[in-house]
Amino acid sequence: MDRRWEGNCFLLEPRRTVQAVAHPASGGAPEPLNVAAEDAIFPAIASKADRLAYVHAHSDPNIWRVAGPAWKGRRPAPLKLIASSRYDSGARFAPDGNRIAFASDRSGSTEI
Repeated sequence: MDRRWEGNCFLLEPRRTVQAVAHPASGGAPEPLNVAAEDAIFPAIASKADRLAYVHAHSDPNIWRVAGPAWKGRRPAPLKLIASSRYDSGARFAPDGNRIAFASDRSGSTEI
């Protein structure tokens, strides 16, 4: 199991399914978030906690985006954010939450 602390949420990645849990800074009970699908790996959350990115692990892994714990209003459907015919993984949001860095083997070697 991969455990990461990225500010507002504690992300669990058990058995290829992302489970996000929001821990309010003011205290209170943790809030489980149903924001990802089966075969979701390598989760990353934006600094404002309004978006969560993950890799959909199947024969052609791509990077998807879903609403994060701080999202306001109705949650939109997951969006395929980065896709190619090669392996894309390891998405991480920039500190401002506006860009994503990721690894890909599009060139034949894994690069950022």
